[in-house]
Amino acid sequence: MRTDMQIACRYCHEGKMSQEFYNETFKFGRSSLAVEGLVRFRCNHCASIMVKPSQLEHNSELIELAKSASPSFVSLGTLREFRMKYNLSQREASKLIGAGEGAFGKYESGENLSAPTAKLIRAALTYPEVVRLLADEANMQIDFSDVHPTMSSPIS
Repeated sequence: MRTDMQIACRYCHEGKMSQEFYNETFKFGRSSLAVEGLVRFRCNHCASIMVKPSQLEHNSELIELAKSASPSFVSLGTLREFRMKYNLSQREASKLIGAGEGAFGKYESGENLSAPTAKLIRAALTYPEVVRLLADEANMQIDFSDVHPTMSSPIS
């Protein structure tokens, strides 16, 4: 991205907005997520800030990359894959991992998981014996003869 780009300020109409790089820390679950290299415009006269669509796309990619490196990140696709592999409803998946009744629905709607819950789901997706143990502890019957194979390789 170019750093020498300037545009007229759309707020005060007196200054010039220059593109700048910045870092920001976001709240992600119970932890903080530092993201470097974000981009925006700032006016040299009124200090207004503006983000153009191309900058927003760039910033969103950086944020998603930082989230995916977090130990509490599990993609929506991975959550669905877990449920489909073991033929579970959202309610059953919540019970299996020892969460509240509507937890899986919230997770699949984008609510952040705790790091331990994310690790448990990744382990259960990768190792069926984890699911057997969880099912026994939750007094649940899971038909492992009909377990769908995972779509991905073991999750690191």
